[in-house]
Amino acid sequence: MEGINRLFKVLFSPGEVFEGAKKAPKALLPLIFLTLIVTGTTSYYAFQMNAPVIMEKQLEMSGKANQLSDEMKDKIIETQSKFVKYTTPIGALLGTPIMLLLVALYLFIAAKLMGSDAGYGQNLAVAVYGSAPAIIAMVVAFAIMLTGDTSTTMFQDLIPSNIGYFFPMEEVGKKLYILFKSLDFFSIWKFILMIIGFSTITGVKTWKSAAVILVPWALFISVITLVF
Repeated sequence: MEGINRLFKVLFSPGEVFEGAKKAPKALLPLIFLTLIVTGTTSYYAFQMNAPVIMEKQLEMSGKANQLSDEMKDKIIETQSKFVKYTTPIGALLGTPIMLLLVALYLFIAAKLMGSDAGYGQNLAVAVYGSAPAIIAMVVAFAIMLTGDTSTTMFQDLIPSNIGYFFPMEEVGKKLYILFKSLDFFSIWKFILMIIGFSTITGVKTWKSAAVILVPWALFISVITLVF
């Protein structure tokens, strides 16, 4: 249970938690716990949402809606609505651990390139414990769903934790909206924890750790913004 305790302790004492993870990662149980929390919350959302409305919003966000005839758009929405209640939880169940394992692999490679002897397990601990703010985000999202009708709200719009929440896409444009959505409180919190964690387990300076964590994220947001 020490790993689970670390998931909550890292929110307030990241240095101490990552020092412990450096000696004994214990990341497997926290990985499972985090996956179950995310899957449970997204499952509740999936089964209470108005699927056709959400699918239409996602189609609009993708920019493909204007390229399709009304008949084709209705067919796509109808088809996706039949499966989304099941694909959303499955996506969370499989996607959460896969993403964390891939992030850990990236950190492991970065650590080796910097001459660190930190193992994969230690880097997995950085990825997992660094993602602890997601637990708070899921709890807040679940509470919001319980207190009001969120059936027509997209999951990423449930929590007012980013600038994009306060500026509709119609007002600021799609590119600026994507940028605003990326400036999320919980994401920033996660990055701060991961920067501390990677610096702790590898012994590299904080600015180098920040570059390892933030540069790929900045590139990803830049590409997404340009594509859309």
